[in-house]
Amino acid sequence: MLIQNNIHPTDYIAPDVKIGSGNYIGPYVVIDYGVTIGDGNYFASHCVIGSPAEHKDYFLAPGKTIIGNNNRIHEFVTVNRGTERPTEIKNDIILLRGSHVGHDSVIHNKVTISCNVMIGGHSTILEGANLGLGAVLHQYSVIGHYCMVGMGSVVIRSSKALPGITIAGNPAKWIKKNKIGLKRANITTSELEKYTEEYENICSHVSL
Repeated sequence: MLIQNNIHPTDYIAPDVKIGSGNYIGPYVVIDYGVTIGDGNYFASHCVIGSPAEHKDYFLAPGKTIIGNNNRIHEFVTVNRGTERPTEIKNDIILLRGSHVGHDSVIHNKVTISCNVMIGGHSTILEGANLGLGAVLHQYSVIGHYCMVGMGSVVIRSSKALPGITIAGNPAKWIKKNKIGLKRANITTSELEKYTEEYENICSHVSL
C-alpha cells in the first residue's frame, strides 16, 4: 500500500523529480532537476538535493541524483548532482546538519555522516562507515566498510581508510581497530576480509 508523501508548500521540487511514497519533505527544501527519491525518507528544512556540481567544468551540466529508502537528511545538507555517474545516497543513511556530499559520490547503506562533514566529489563511502563531526574528505576518497573517521579529521589519498579501523588526525592516520562499530554490526572475521578485498578493488580503480 502506498503511503502519501508529506510535502511542505514552501518547497521547490523540479518538474522532472520522481518521488516514491511515505517521504517527509520539510519547509524550504529544494529538490533540483534529475533527482529520483525512493520511499520513507526524511528531509529536514532548508536542505538542497541535486544542486549543480561545484566544479568549474561541470557547473549547470545535466546530471542525476539518486536517493534510496529510509534516509534521514537534516537541515542545510547539500547533495550535488553527478557529472560522470549519478550521485547516490543508498539506504538507511543519516546525514546530519550542514553536511555536504560532492558530485559523483556514492554513499552506501547504513552510513552515518555527522554535522559539517565535507565529502569531496567522486568519493565512495562504504557500508556502515561513520564520519565524525567536521571531517573533511579529499575528492576521490574511499572510506571502507565500518571505518570510523574521527571528528575534525582530514582524509587524503594516503590515509588508507580500511574497513573496520578508526582513523583520525590531519592528515588522518590509523589509530586502532573499530571494535565497537564491528561489534554493534556483528561483523565476522570472514566478512571483514571480504570487505577489505572489495575496498582494495575500488581503490585500485580510482584515478585523480
